[in-house]
Amino acid sequence: MKIKEDSKDGVALTLRWLVEKEARDLSGEAFARFMDHLYELITTFLDSNEVSKNLGALWAIDELIDVTISENASKVAKFSNYMSAAFETKRDPAILVLASKVLGHLDRSGGAMTVKVALEWLRGERIEYRRFAAVLILKEMAENASTVFNVHVSEFVDAIWVAPRDPTLVVREKAIEALRSCLRVIEKSETRWSVQWYYRMFEATQDGLGINAPLHSIHGSLLTVGELLRNTGEFMMSRYREVAEIVLRYLEHRDRLVRVSITSLLPRIAYFLRDRFVTNYLTICMNHLDHVLKIPAERASGFIALGEIVAVMTRA
Repeated sequence: MKIKEDSKDGVALTLRWLVEKEARDLSGEAFARFMDHLYELITTFLDSNEVSKNLGALWAIDELIDVTISENASKVAKFSNYMSAAFETKRDPAILVLASKVLGHLDRSGGAMTVKVALEWLRGERIEYRRFAAVLILKEMAENASTVFNVHVSEFVDAIWVAPRDPTLVVREKAIEALRSCLRVIEKSETRWSVQWYYRMFEATQDGLGINAPLHSIHGSLLTVGELLRNTGEFMMSRYREVAEIVLRYLEHRDRLVRVSITSLLPRIAYFLRDRFVTNYLTICMNHLDHVLKIPAERASGFIALGEIVAVMTRA
């Protein structure tokens, strides 16, 4: 089960084939002993301090989720416990990312792992690996177990904000992915609470841009503005001026990540109210992009934004 990247798929498929073959060929008692031994191996590899063994165990679990056996409920329960243990004890980002994907597969296939633990980790003291794991779990739950996640949307909206403002960039980025997935759940649910949740999100975003806000809070809040513009329908139209003022406030910020975030917002505000954008902000924004295109590290984001603005300006 110590699997290299280029061979993991073949080994995992072989394991699945072996389990299905043994299920057909062995008696019930013999197959139960076979599975107990397999679970012991998975436990040993998950408990190992070697990342490659941990990843191998997770790939094995992922492949075995869809294998139907007589004790399927017991298998799902074991796998849920494995995933809980992985998120509790592991620190390596590669392990946590793969574990979150396996968790999503498990939930999609009928497993039920609550979001409560992830929300508790967000509410608790800052422990980086837990916060990182929490947003990975929440993203996968929103995408693969939306019915379960939907019950906790209000709690998510209250608890998520420490993550987009986290000092660690990868935590902020994964938090934004979780937020995006949550917004899509809200959109599909068509609940009467959606506007209230959007409003609470926008308020929290403004708090993250408050006076003396640290750079990581500003960056995460600007990324959040982008998601609200993309995923809340017409809700942000009535807040157009507020968003435009945010953009102008940080247009020439000293931090590169903040400036790149602002650059990516320009096409979005152009898209929302094109005529107002042309009248009030086009010249300012084009001057900004002209400056950005002269900075090698920001040139790519500038060209993308410029192309998107041109597309908005020329649409019928």
